[in-house]
Amino acid sequence: MNDTAPKGTQYLDLAFAIANETCHYLQNGELTTEKLQKLIGDKNLIREIARKNAHEMLALVPDKVVQAKEILEKFFKEVFNEKVNLSKVSFPEREGMLVYCFNPRTKNEDEIMDAIAKKWGIDVYKYLSPVAKKIDRQNVQSRPKGPYAFCHTGEEEPDVKHRGKSYHDAIKEGFPFANAEEYLLMQAFHKYTTGHFMDIKGWTRTSSLWSDGNLVCGNYNSDESKLSLYSGYRDLRGSGDGPRELSL
Repeated sequence: MNDTAPKGTQYLDLAFAIANETCHYLQNGELTTEKLQKLIGDKNLIREIARKNAHEMLALVPDKVVQAKEILEKFFKEVFNEKVNLSKVSFPEREGMLVYCFNPRTKNEDEIMDAIAKKWGIDVYKYLSPVAKKIDRQNVQSRPKGPYAFCHTGEEEPDVKHRGKSYHDAIKEGFPFANAEEYLLMQAFHKYTTGHFMDIKGWTRTSSLWSDGNLVCGNYNSDESKLSLYSGYRDLRGSGDGPRELSL
């Protein structure tokens, strides 16, 4: 047992000290009772504030996160010719989700696909084009409004845990899974770091829908050197296909 490890009461003392100062700060603001109650009920916001406090203000950032930020900054520069500064971006951590990624929210699906095609000399297929205008932007899972980091399992094929699940299954279970934009960034980063694309055998079922109501599915055909965003049925369960769960 590590005798130098903090005790539970010490964590509580730190949390209380931060909470106490936060209360003093907020009391000098212009919050209404209604707005304050709304903030209290926003669990995602509370979690994000706690994570930012720990990672940014207290500088409690694991080495693996530091390394991931360095690689991602190089990735965006070399693949998209885009300079991103991730020094103050909060990165989520979750057991079993070993690969970090980042969405700067600066490029749409078509621009990402075009950059991938140019970087690695491959073809792309778009079920509907332009993708950015043919994706349903109303029926989507919620995401941060600005740039954000996320992590996933990094498996070569769709998550073993969720393989064989349909879009409806994933939505019913309520976990966040990669949308078309995130999927393309994940594909590009996987290629950049491993030398090959994901989904050679199976298809990833994204959380995005086409404007005609069909599901956006993605894969890479190694025989044709083609990255595709295809169409699928929302209730279909293919044994080698499935969603890719994210932690945001």
